[in-house]
Amino acid sequence: MPAFSLDAPDGWEVVPLSGVLLAVGSPHAPGTFRPSITVMAQRELADTELGPIADLLLREIRTATGDVKLAGDWHGQVGGQPARWQEFAFVEPVAKTTLFQIQVTLFAPSAPDAPVKDLVQVHGTCAGRDAPRLHQTYRETISSLRFCSGDA
Repeated sequence: MPAFSLDAPDGWEVVPLSGVLLAVGSPHAPGTFRPSITVMAQRELADTELGPIADLLLREIRTATGDVKLAGDWHGQVGGQPARWQEFAFVEPVAKTTLFQIQVTLFAPSAPDAPVKDLVQVHGTCAGRDAPRLHQTYRETISSLRFCSGDA
């Protein structure tokens, strides 16, 4: 899996979470949704394209939640790599709470002749009411992601 660095917001702490490379969360009150940023990765075939896989990930969220209100969808860069940024709100089906999420999808650098590459997803998620306060923090934190030489 790819080695990377990420500048977590001041006061946020690492949160143990299964299935992710990194999760950081803000301090929070018990019984409230904890704002967080997670980094995940999975291996894909080298010919996998960014646009279709980002579309698929958004469709999976739509399928799981029933309704997604897309607030933004654009191409940019993160860590020197092309990235797809998607911002949306949805109702979490179990807690019935509106959540806001920035989902950024990109590939970690890989050798041109490698048969596989690492798809990296970075999610900034918070309760909908916290989105105005955390939106810029999420953008800045996700933009701070940098890939390191070698694999972790």
